[in-house]
Amino acid sequence: LLRAVFVAPFADMAGNGTFLVEVLIGGIAAGLMYSLVALGFVLIFKASGVFNFAQGVMVLFAALTLVGLMDRGVPVLVALALTVLVMIALAFAIERVVLRPLVNQEQIILFMATIGLNFFLEGFGEMVWGANVKKLDVGIPDTSFIVRGVQINRLDPNARDLWTKPVYPGYGDAPWDAQAAGRAVESAVATHRAFVQDILSGPPQTNETGRSAVLMPGYAEIARRTALPLSILEIGASAGLNLLWDRFAYRYGDRFIGDKNAPVTIEAEWRGPWCNVEHLPRVVARRGCDRAPIDVAAPGAADRLIAYVWPEQKARLARVQAAIALAQREKPPLEKADAAEWLERQLAAQVPGAATVVAHTIVWQYIAKETRHRIEALLKATGECATKAAPLAWLTLEQYALDQLPEVRLTLWPGGETQKIATAHPHGAWIEWLLLPQ
Repeated sequence: LLRAVFVAPFADMAGNGTFLVEVLIGGIAAGLMYSLVALGFVLIFKASGVFNFAQGVMVLFAALTLVGLMDRGVPVLVALALTVLVMIALAFAIERVVLRPLVNQEQIILFMATIGLNFFLEGFGEMVWGANVKKLDVGIPDTSFIVRGVQINRLDPNARDLWTKPVYPGYGDAPWDAQAAGRAVESAVATHRAFVQDILSGPPQTNETGRSAVLMPGYAEIARRTALPLSILEIGASAGLNLLWDRFAYRYGDRFIGDKNAPVTIEAEWRGPWCNVEHLPRVVARRGCDRAPIDVAAPGAADRLIAYVWPEQKARLARVQAAIALAQREKPPLEKADAAEWLERQLAAQVPGAATVVAHTIVWQYIAKETRHRIEALLKATGECATKAAPLAWLTLEQYALDQLPEVRLTLWPGGETQKIATAHPHGAWIEWLLLPQ
């Protein structure tokens, strides 16, 4: 780790002038921020005679207050005003309770008092707002841009290079250097620990569009059996890319399903008997939920989704970029919600004249056991009330055991029989259909 932090970056810079310029720009930006911090210490000391070690945590407390209020639905301007009032009240309390009683005391006593205040505010802020990394969207793009071949990031000149540095096989024309790639990743992770923790604080958000090639035949099977259009409810929908599956086109070998002018075409290997799909089913409604849905119109959101795709898989990368562009236009309806609570509300207001389909792909393992039981019980209870005119289906692609391939399962009410209709690659590279032609 010490070599990755103190030796490898200088070795990389020595042989790469562009990288050196990027580091210099990042260093200048970081130096400016530290200069502002130092200026704050000096101004406070000149005005009050107190070297306030709690200055940084007071700024942090203000930021946590602002983000915490906004997370609770308070409009940004109201949250900003409330934050100012909170910090005025906090400063008044600190002056009255901590600093005023220490007037005319030795400097070391004031010095130690501000250190104690620092620890107190850290603990108090964690107790009130929690210890998780929080993110505030202030509308500043955090994507990178290139000037004469040098990458410059608008918000953080260093952290975003975790997914933009040319350290992957297939990136650019130069031969891939596995050791250099390893050193670059170790250095970036060590340097940007907080940024990495933010990324890892939630579940993976691959939102792999190739899985639509696996579920599409299942949707078609539901439409064939019910002779009704479909109303889709997807849990764990991420950015909602797969909610737009009927806008895609599909190629299975020499078979093509969908519009030849579709913005996204997904290719997958077909195994087993053909499912006799000739056209895409009609979708009359689509909705999705996720614990942390991604708004692909938000700054940096598309980059974050793309970061989950291995850069050497160029076809997969182009596909997700096309799907993101489609989602930015179509804006699939997404809601931040617990899956069980959201489904309960949605199933209580089903679309009339349609087959309601609850769908999810590679998400079951990330849902708490208690929530899974609630969903199963809810679907069973709702299914018992289903009719031929208002059927309910449960369509899933999940890996139900670590030593087994992912399975496509279909449960259809009335009836409630669960069938394993296919096995598939987890990213939709192939599907093996198990149902015999009807």
